[in-house]
Amino acid sequence: MILKKIVKIHSFIGATILNFFLILILSNISFFVIFLIRDYFRELPVQGKYEEINFDNYYPEFNRTERDLLFTETWSRELIYEPFTQFTEQEYNGKYLNIDKKGYRESSNNYELQKGIHKKNIFMIGGSTTFGYGVKDSNTISSFLQNDLRNRVQEEINVYNFGRSFYYSSQERILIQKLIMEKYIPGIVIFIDGLNEFIHKNDEPIYSSTIRNSFFSQKKKPEFNLLSLFNNTSIKRALDYFNKRSSPSTASNYDNNNYFDFKSVYLRFLENKKLTQAVLNTYRINSLFVWQPISSYKYDQKYHPFSNKGYGIHKYSAEGYKNFNNYLKVHKQDSNFLWLADMQEKETRSLYIDLVHYSPYMNQMIATKIADHLLNLKMLN
Repeated sequence: MILKKIVKIHSFIGATILNFFLILILSNISFFVIFLIRDYFRELPVQGKYEEINFDNYYPEFNRTERDLLFTETWSRELIYEPFTQFTEQEYNGKYLNIDKKGYRESSNNYELQKGIHKKNIFMIGGSTTFGYGVKDSNTISSFLQNDLRNRVQEEINVYNFGRSFYYSSQERILIQKLIMEKYIPGIVIFIDGLNEFIHKNDEPIYSSTIRNSFFSQKKKPEFNLLSLFNNTSIKRALDYFNKRSSPSTASNYDNNNYFDFKSVYLRFLENKKLTQAVLNTYRINSLFVWQPISSYKYDQKYHPFSNKGYGIHKYSAEGYKNFNNYLKVHKQDSNFLWLADMQEKETRSLYIDLVHYSPYMNQMIATKIADHLLNLKMLN
């Protein structure tokens, strides 16, 4: 009698353990398939994020296959490590997007960058809007500016596009010093800033937390157990995903402070401008600092359907722009500062191809404004 009870208990325990592991395995397989599908669609993040948008209206010169290829070339690339600046766009050769091994995106018909002093060279430095996410090489601000200046001054002006995803003025200050140390000396450097300044509240590049955590993890002794095995499963990835969705985002964490110090952000930009300009003056390099237009500031939102889901990490930019504009009314800047933030105020057409990145038409308008300012200041003489 007792033996039969023991057998039943053992059978029950065995069946329970077996069912548990079967459920675990099936759940892991299910989440693996779900994430496999999700990762596939994440390769086309623009189409997946804005399913309600008809992109034919934004890319009339492309068929769907060509447009999807442009999106893939734009968004499927990974950033790589670079000393001092933390990261950069890596070398890439595609149909619509090409990045030289020296770190610049190619413009239309510009020559390969050579070391030395080249007064007809212009470096353009900024974030992903400067780089031209979502547009082909020939439709970036740099390409339009190069073509415009060549036509106006009838000289072989070369504009090199050093725009990089997430970059802001602190990284740009380091980047131009790095380029000068490597003996790349242009005649003019143009910085395009504004959008990314307000997502770097603490003056740290975007991957600082990841690097900081990697130092912490190196101090731990490597160990292999069931927990470490579980950490590599699709179930663990699913748990992390749901935990992240239920936790406050980085942007909303600022709300917990009940205060965003906009002034510290734009004063940091002005200090970076001052430091950068001092270095460039030493090498007799002209500089232009452009405060860029953004979709959330002085732009009629009825022409911007991408903003229906909010501005995410850029939610503070518009208010930051208002504060900075009020500051500039009292504290006038030098002629090498160009305010373009309100250039789109009366525009009645779509100027963006996603939440924050410019359309070719907008890139051309910005390039024209910059060209006009350069020529008015006689920087090319």
